[in-house]
Amino acid sequence: MRSPRLLAALALVASTALGTAAPLAHADAPAVAPDQVGANAPYTFVTKDFRLPVTDPDMFGNPVSLDARLLVPVGKGPFAGLLINHGYLGDKGGDGDTAEAAARLGYIVLRYTSRGFGAATPPDSPPSSVPPLPTTGSEQGTKGQVDLVGGPETNDMIQAIDWLNGPDNVAKLVNPTDPDSAPHIWVDHIGHYGGSYGGAHDLALARYLDPVTHQNHHAIRALVPAATWTDLYDGLAPNGVLKAAYMSGFYAAGRERFDGYNNYDPEIDAGYAKMVSSTDLDGLHDTLKAHSIAGKWANVHTPIFLVQGLNDGLFDGNEAIQNYIEISKNKMADGVTPVPVHLYLGGIGHPPARSGGGNEIAHVGQEVLAFLDHYVREIDNGIDKAPPIEFATTQYFNNPDFAAGEAGIAARAHAADVTPADGKLPFGTATTWHLCGSAPGTGTLQTADCPSALPTLLAAGTGGDPTSEPVVGKTVGEGFQKQFQRPWPSTATPVDVVNFDGPPLTADTTYAGIPTLKLSVVSDPPTTGLGGPTPPVAAFQIDPKVYDVAPDGTATLITRGAYAEQPGQGAPGVHDSSFDAFAMAFTFPKGHHLRLSLSSADVPYLRPNAAAFQVAVLPGSVVDMPGAENASLTPFGVTPPPSNDVPEVPYAALLPIAGLAIAGAVVTRRRRRQSPPAA
Repeated sequence: MRSPRLLAALALVASTALGTAAPLAHADAPAVAPDQVGANAPYTFVTKDFRLPVTDPDMFGNPVSLDARLLVPVGKGPFAGLLINHGYLGDKGGDGDTAEAAARLGYIVLRYTSRGFGAATPPDSPPSSVPPLPTTGSEQGTKGQVDLVGGPETNDMIQAIDWLNGPDNVAKLVNPTDPDSAPHIWVDHIGHYGGSYGGAHDLALARYLDPVTHQNHHAIRALVPAATWTDLYDGLAPNGVLKAAYMSGFYAAGRERFDGYNNYDPEIDAGYAKMVSSTDLDGLHDTLKAHSIAGKWANVHTPIFLVQGLNDGLFDGNEAIQNYIEISKNKMADGVTPVPVHLYLGGIGHPPARSGGGNEIAHVGQEVLAFLDHYVREIDNGIDKAPPIEFATTQYFNNPDFAAGEAGIAARAHAADVTPADGKLPFGTATTWHLCGSAPGTGTLQTADCPSALPTLLAAGTGGDPTSEPVVGKTVGEGFQKQFQRPWPSTATPVDVVNFDGPPLTADTTYAGIPTLKLSVVSDPPTTGLGGPTPPVAAFQIDPKVYDVAPDGTATLITRGAYAEQPGQGAPGVHDSSFDAFAMAFTFPKGHHLRLSLSSADVPYLRPNAAAFQVAVLPGSVVDMPGAENASLTPFGVTPPPSNDVPEVPYAALLPIAGLAIAGAVVTRRRRRQSPPAA
């Protein structure tokens, strides 16, 4: 869960321009200190490593202090603040490019090693049986137990913000003997950014309510969570199927300690055991909800920019879409103003997505920076008037980067302002494709119903040989006979995977959003091969994939999904099983066609079912592919087409102006406040 470096690509260009260019003059606004809006960027900065004591001890009762790092721009100040939390397995040095770029732009940047991470020295009690390696100074890391952003980690973050927001704390750290000569923080003007595990910190902060005021933290003006979870259980096991490769890898890697220190909360060990053994999953889901924003969206009253990958192999785009839909219902602390919520979906995140470098990340970084500048530094840069949603067309593996410049953005990015419906973002009218089997392992996608089509017998643990004898089970055979008034076809032999192919497209066709599968199914109970059911296992598992298929037959994976129906979850006999695949956005070229693949396993990405099963996918099954014709607005950073109206000036267009200002032009900078001045 290492965090994407969304701002890093701005280091060379934005640090010499954005902070200077963004403020717009307003005659009715009071003058501001230039450093509050980064008017003297690019700044040099000083780095201070220190330890920040926090109140929650480790599980052995030992005190904990955060291994922290502070970047402070050189200037008169005051400067706005930015807290960055690192990804899983990271430390205070994580997101270094992002932190340094922000410091050069005029932010005081605080990072710290989350509890349990880093090369922490072992506690005094109990003694370790493994001799610790020598550690010195800033390399000691942070003691305490990793708790998946539970109570102690959230408390650490709140106390770090309180320290950063203290009027004199930064100045005293920079110059203990003469703090008045050192830069100060701009009180109550702090933003937060985090990717992956750091993004989970961001969402923990989003749902945090002060115990006295019952409001979000007063110092935090904007939040930017990237590539993170909404519901941790669903993120790790979507629709009940475990993302085995990621789950086991992160659990094991997080325990790699060289000092013998037990850095995992016992709850994590217990949860991992439940997940891999499929026991007490309801209890595990309830436990992990305490570490998730799901169900607590109403607490969010702070501007938030959600960034998520459509080809993120760990946390898919559905996570951020759900957050956007729910948080968009909220009001700011005044109870009247809607909470500003922005959403970006594209090729950014955990592998196979891109996590650093490139034109798309530079584009998103530009938006993120504009969002922070507007809501933290109160700079009127137009981001509040930009379309709230952007998505970029993205393929799953080897996703190409944007071409350079505005043309590259315009070719791939789509912008929209749509009202959520039925738990989704309707970027356009969905196309319903019927799944029509034609032979074992093959079928077609048709816009018309196909009641006489061949059923598909999807099997696991039986070889999946399409030339084998029919081995349809009693429940499947009787269910099909009752539903269709005909016996199970002898040609419908079991397969491990079936491909349904659509007709060649007559025009370029963009699908964007969440595909929904509505399958008519009947299954036999899973068995060990000895005739007896073997709980806990799923009744069956279906893992879908969506492909773009070129005329020469080359298939490109666009998105995938997972679904496991638990025993007793569906009605007896033939019944409907509906589930969402992972969100996608892709333009299928004219002459290409859509393929939907259904398989009984997707190894090693997903854990296969623990026992053999067979499930029949019957005529009447469909997939709804989301359209995109409503996503027709101009993306942020792209010059809109000429119109009779006065156009919004994109943030990127201000960059040349900044260069002139740096060269020596004297600019009087004033700003419009979005909120009353801090006391």
